[in-house]
Amino acid sequence: MSNTKTNTIDYEPTNREILDAILDFSKSVDIRFDNVDKEFVKVRAELHSEIDQLRSEMNQGFADLRSELRTEMNQGFADLRSELRTEMNQGFADLRSELRSEMNEGFTDVRNQIKEIRIRLDDIEGRLEKIEKRTIEDSDVAAKDIIALQKEVKILKQKVLKLEAHRV
Repeated sequence: MSNTKTNTIDYEPTNREILDAILDFSKSVDIRFDNVDKEFVKVRAELHSEIDQLRSEMNQGFADLRSELRTEMNQGFADLRSELRTEMNQGFADLRSELRSEMNEGFTDVRNQIKEIRIRLDDIEGRLEKIEKRTIEDSDVAAKDIIALQKEVKILKQKVLKLEAHRV
């Protein structure tokens, strides 16, 4: 045994043996790296395939999402338009009703004021007729009084003339 140890230690490989050992090692490394390179190409192809598939799924997902979003937005806008139309129609109906009510109240007030004015006009007409009647009656009485007074003045003048004629 001691000889083997001594032989191993004392043995120096030749350059050619070292070169052959390096070439053998290099070939085994190349074979291993060839397998790694082939595995890398395979994994890379699989990753590219999966990335392409994910990209396709994402694109489809985004397309579906855009489509759903567009549909929901269109439906939401349609609902909003419908709600606004309903609220506006109700608001206009309420406004029309309120205006109609206010106009009716206004017309009622105007009618009542017209009735009051007619009553006052009838009252004024009645008082004017009474004044007119009284004026006519007063004029008739005054005319009779004037005629009576004129007759009396005439009689008195005749008496004065008779008296004056007797006096002379």
